[in-house]
Amino acid sequence: TKYPIDTAAKSVKIKRTIQSYYMKNARNLPKIHVFDGKKYKIKWRKPRLNVGSCDDPKTPADQRFIFVDKNLSNRDICEVLLHEATHAEQWYLDEPTVTRIAKSLADLLEKCGLITEG
Repeated sequence: TKYPIDTAAKSVKIKRTIQSYYMKNARNLPKIHVFDGKKYKIKWRKPRLNVGSCDDPKTPADQRFIFVDKNLSNRDICEVLLHEATHAEQWYLDEPTVTRIAKSLADLLEKCGLITEG
């Protein structure tokens, strides 16, 4: 007996695979962004420690980086990027506050369907 193919489930799986591949292999991820008037170079690779990092805005411009590990799930990449971007915009905020903001924003984007697991 042949079982019917669940085309909706298969379509979702294919979509998630494509999105995951795109995020991990995209060549058009931003390499530079300005936060609070300061230019940051964005490196899409794992920093030495953790899964993301952001340099102090007082760092000389040619040495000011944000690192995001692109080998995470789409959801985690988004949350890490939001976390590091929040540091870049509001350097004075403490770590628990930045973590709370990034998680809350990532949750909202996920509920809106703008982040899918992959």
